[in-house]
Amino acid sequence: MMLVRTVWNALFLLLLLNLLCVMPGRAAAPDDNIPRWIAALQANNVRARVDTEVAIIRQVKACMQSARLVAPLITCLKDAEPLVRTNGAIALACIKVFHREVDVSPAVLPLIAALRDEQAPVRTAAANALGNFGDPQAITPLVAALSDTQPEVVISTVRALRQFGDPNTAAPIAVLLVHPDAQVQAEAALTLGHMGDKRAVESLIGLLKTNNATEAAELLGNLGDTRAVEPLCAYLPTSKAKLIPIAALGKLRDPRAIDPLVKQFEGRDVQHAIRALKAIGDRRAVAALIALLKARVTPRFAPSECSVAVNTLKSLTSQDFGLDAAKWEVWWQAQTP
Repeated sequence: MMLVRTVWNALFLLLLLNLLCVMPGRAAAPDDNIPRWIAALQANNVRARVDTEVAIIRQVKACMQSARLVAPLITCLKDAEPLVRTNGAIALACIKVFHREVDVSPAVLPLIAALRDEQAPVRTAAANALGNFGDPQAITPLVAALSDTQPEVVISTVRALRQFGDPNTAAPIAVLLVHPDAQVQAEAALTLGHMGDKRAVESLIGLLKTNNATEAAELLGNLGDTRAVEPLCAYLPTSKAKLIPIAALGKLRDPRAIDPLVKQFEGRDVQHAIRALKAIGDRRAVAALIALLKARVTPRFAPSECSVAVNTLKSLTSQDFGLDAAKWEVWWQAQTP
């Protein structure tokens, strides 16, 4: 009988522990680790410090008490081991990304100092962290870091400055458009594009043939420079995300895009192509829109793109014949010499 009672007691305790683990309001497991992490970061064991930083980076999103980690991680920025310094900067950046409310300002000056670290990975991580922090006092040191000899540091620095969006940084970033490293050039062009700086246009056009093509196409549309029209038209047929160059061509409002956009009537983005033609506002698109209605409207059904086409025809012609392609055709022939 005693044995049975002991077994039942053990089962009850296990059930109680399982219930406690799912009770609302219980501290998240990563928070339970914080005291141990802090102790490990201060331990005289490089492997322990590195492993702890990796654990923090992986789990900090779920840490509601991550502010307690800021001071120990700042100390890591001065560690004798480069990997500890690098991971410390990365962990601080993660805290700011996942917990915007945490005050990381004490880390700003140590991270600025880390921009001059002898190891490039440390400088790279520091620049990235400062970009995420968004503290304006980092802007001038980051601009100075654009002259770093290591491309990976420059790339991280340009991305950091992009997050600030300070127009005063455009000139030093523009210098990088002719940097020896192609990826540095690309990051400079994309950053200038996000700033609305037209010095990036030619470089962004060049990016239409790279992995950055989609972002470059969107930025070219936003910049509103018609030098991009023909390159975007050439890029459109091969684009995997055709909506982006279609929208860009609509924003540029250049009639040279009419024929390439009409060719998109047979694709999945037909409605976007029609809207782009409406934005361009040139009546040379009328015949193609009427042809679309003639081909797709039946007595029983009209696909949704036909309504979009009618809306565009009304905008281009100030006429309204609805979905009746025959009436549109008769009217248009009367307008054509």
